[in-house]
Amino acid sequence: MKQILITAYILLGSFSLFAQSKAVKQWSELQKKFIYYAYTMEDFEKAANYHQQLEKIANKKFKATDSLFAVTVTMSVELMQAQKRYLTGNKILEKPLSWLLAEYAKGTKLSYTHQNYLLLYGNNCYYLADIYIFNRALIETSEKLPEEATARYATAFSYIEEAINAYVKLGKMRPMHPNVNINIATAYQLKGRLQGQFMGNLNACILSLEKSLEYEHDAETYRLLGVANGIAGQHFIAIEFFEKGIEFASEGSKVGLLYNLEVAYRQLSERAENTTDAEKYLLKAETYQMQWKAIDPNYDPTKIKD
Repeated sequence: MKQILITAYILLGSFSLFAQSKAVKQWSELQKKFIYYAYTMEDFEKAANYHQQLEKIANKKFKATDSLFAVTVTMSVELMQAQKRYLTGNKILEKPLSWLLAEYAKGTKLSYTHQNYLLLYGNNCYYLADIYIFNRALIETSEKLPEEATARYATAFSYIEEAINAYVKLGKMRPMHPNVNINIATAYQLKGRLQGQFMGNLNACILSLEKSLEYEHDAETYRLLGVANGIAGQHFIAIEFFEKGIEFASEGSKVGLLYNLEVAYRQLSERAENTTDAEKYLLKAETYQMQWKAIDPNYDPTKIKD
């Protein structure tokens, strides 16, 4: 996210070379200070002060169609995300996002920076879904998470759907956007985890995880599909997903997949109808155990982070 924003600033820095207006020069100087305090020093109070000055210039001198106005909005939401104030970020985006969708419907040609309003909104919704699923601290003082888990999960589900819709709309506006596919895939992966691990809907979980793979091949998604199919008693299908996941896994992330393969083959060995198959599956299990221990002998699947 930070990288996208900084890239946008670099591209828009050329404005100062061509536009000699006092407003643009003032905006550019304040922009540098904002970036320094927001992303280098992480002094959000000073960053917010410079952003307030940026907003004054943007609101008085630039129109909504101006890319510098769009970047000012983007910086505001980025600052909220850095402070983990996602509800505030969504509130900030209400007006510019409504404007964006209306202009897009009219066929107005919009800049990439304008289109990223959808990316920012989708990311806010994704983070909020994560907060509600895992019962994390919500920074917004005016809002509290429901104590009842089912209520939290229902809210999380709605936020994931919002995130996916935002990413899909962005993909239609800008098909080659570098973040769209992976963001949709990540959102569907979280949706699958919510449905399977927390809401107990295994079939829906599998469908969401398979949908994720339509947008991005990811080792963790293959692992989750393997786990889901294993729980469903489809051990051979689970093994196929674990093996496929290894193709896309880094050396460190192979450990979990190899461990899951060990577990799957041990379960097959226990359920084998004859001694020959039982011994064959057990040998496979022991082979995978040696492989994951060679990478990380201290691996503990119970301590996997959310």
